[in-house]
Amino acid sequence: PSVLTQKKVSAGRRAQAIIVAPLLVALIAAVAVPAISPALALTAGVVGSILLHETAHLYMLRRLGDDTAARTGLDTLNPFKLIHPVGTIALPILSTLASQALLGVPIIVGWAKPIPVDFNKLADPQRDAMKVALAGPAMNAALAAAALAALAVLSPWHLLSAASASLIVTFAKVNASLAVFNMLPLPQLDGGKVLVGLLPQRLYEKWTRNSRLPDDYQDTFRKLYEGPSTLLNWLGMDSQGRVNTTTRLITLGVFGAFAAASWTWLGAPVLLLMLVCS
Repeated sequence: PSVLTQKKVSAGRRAQAIIVAPLLVALIAAVAVPAISPALALTAGVVGSILLHETAHLYMLRRLGDDTAARTGLDTLNPFKLIHPVGTIALPILSTLASQALLGVPIIVGWAKPIPVDFNKLADPQRDAMKVALAGPAMNAALAAAALAALAVLSPWHLLSAASASLIVTFAKVNASLAVFNMLPLPQLDGGKVLVGLLPQRLYEKWTRNSRLPDDYQDTFRKLYEGPSTLLNWLGMDSQGRVNTTTRLITLGVFGAFAAASWTWLGAPVLLLMLVCS
């Protein structure tokens, strides 16, 4: 085989090892310490929710004409294609086991593969980007509703143990939290794209205008938009790199505050670190 083929095989084996090893550790832990099983089940549910969130974005992108993901290998709506060996399998399992053992509560850390996007391919970047953004939180809201509906149907028949019912409620709360957090009107979250999509055209053009760029580039720049450029220019941000860095820091700070505020509601510090949809 060629050197390139050998490298691909080697990379595939490493990825398999990264996936299989944590799964075996989780299985052994669940058998040895049955009390940890609910935390692992919740981790699986959270990871699945993140994958479906991203798949919803991918579906809407394809429906609106952006085939960038398909051309880079994501030519299916199978959510398992979005699994990152470290971020989606290894890290969530290991962080759950470690935090449950040391702190008595599950702290889930992880992410899915990001979906490549080219808003130039959307017929109306402002409105269509809003539709793409809405798809993810809508999926989380639907999962929360489905979990509560299942609980309402099964509970009267006494088909669920107290632990199972509590797990379903927590799963619904996590998905509701994901939907709410992603809808916050911050530039790098889904809610930021929704906010920009709802602006009147004149205000949209003013809000996204970067005064440091030539007029001929403004339309193209809007399709790469990551922040309220007019406001940040006024504050002295003289490059798009500084604009993006500032919006990322703001988003991270708000995420930390949101995660802390949700601890009481969720009953445990379930921390979800995801690559921002972009």
